[in-house]
Amino acid sequence: MADVRVRFAAALRAQLAALALLVALAFGLRRVPTWRSVVPVGLLIGSLATLGVAALSVPVILLGFDGFFARFHELLFAGDSWRFADTDTLLRLYPRAFWQDTAQLTAAIVVAQAVAVCLLAAAWLHRVRRPPRGAA
Repeated sequence: MADVRVRFAAALRAQLAALALLVALAFGLRRVPTWRSVVPVGLLIGSLATLGVAALSVPVILLGFDGFFARFHELLFAGDSWRFADTDTLLRLYPRAFWQDTAQLTAAIVVAQAVAVCLLAAAWLHRVRRPPRGAA
């Protein structure tokens, strides 16, 4: 589990760094008229891409979860270090249902975040592209 912890921590740091970069870009570009819509457009495209990947993943997961699960872990871990015997303590403490529930919850959180970002980015973009008050 140490390798999982290392990869998860790296992913979390990358997510926080991306968030900090987006916030810095948003503040930096908001006053430049020609670049004002870049951040909301990027967020909108990214959130729609995330939702697209999620939608395409559902049939793959439902039709062949075991294959999806194996390929996912083969991408992240060397060899068979991620495979455990049914008698291993890890699987007795955290049975398969736990991992399936965790994966479903994680997917739901990702989709909810993508929907929230999509809505906020669309509203932001609408506000940026709206003509100024008093303009004819």
